Amino acid sequence: ALLNLHVFDLALADFNEAIRLDPQLTAAYLHRGYLHTFNNSYNQGLADFEQVLQLDADNADAQLGQALANAFEQSAKTGEAWSAIILPSLNETIVQQATQRTQGQT
Repeated sequence: ALLNLHVFDLALADFNEAIRLDPQLTAAYLHRGYLHTFNNSYNQGLADFEQVLQLDADNADAQLGQALANAFEQSAKTGEAWSAIILPSLNETIVQQATQRTQGQT
């Protein structure tokens, strides 16, 4: 576990430095968001995914990240399996994106 914590800290430091050097680098926010989410720091992950969407409103990876962070957080609070939480949310997101694309083509 100590090794994993050390790797987490190194990765976090790398993403923080990348963002410091280029605050517009969506990939750094995105990967840091996933890092936080999978380390149970859901609010920090959500903040990073929101930053990605501020820079790139149509970023599907950030939308997925938000859905995962919210599902993991709800799962942690309720004990409900995260898959039961996220699958309906993902389906809704897919339908919304398809509708937006269709409306944009007319």
